[in-house]
Amino acid sequence: MTERRKLANISEAMKEWSALLGTEVADWPGVTERKMFGMIAYFRKGQIFAALPRTKCFDTPQSFAIKLYRITTAARKLIDSFGRSSPAMGDKWIAVEIRGPQDLGGAVKLLYQAYASASSQ
Repeated sequence: MTERRKLANISEAMKEWSALLGTEVADWPGVTERKMFGMIAYFRKGQIFAALPRTKCFDTPQSFAIKLYRITTAARKLIDSFGRSSPAMGDKWIAVEIRGPQDLGGAVKLLYQAYASASSQ
């Protein structure tokens, strides 16, 4: 039996940022959402592509997670330029840390890469 990964509590700032990001993502075509393990999971065509924290997160108190079904060159460059990412769970999940409001634009771009990746499934 594998040990269950512990989830971190999110910061007060991340609660606000996560709500802002969630509002953006929820408006994208074909997106559905579901509460899951202290997070809100986002799906496209039945494929999960992101998890934004409500009370818990995968990595640091200011992180969210994306799932990339295929990592394109553009997605890799974006992940690398963001600079604060780590494997979250399995080989397709990536946890991304937000350090401040200046990171929200990059976070939306990363979420969109995950959204686009989910459409290929």
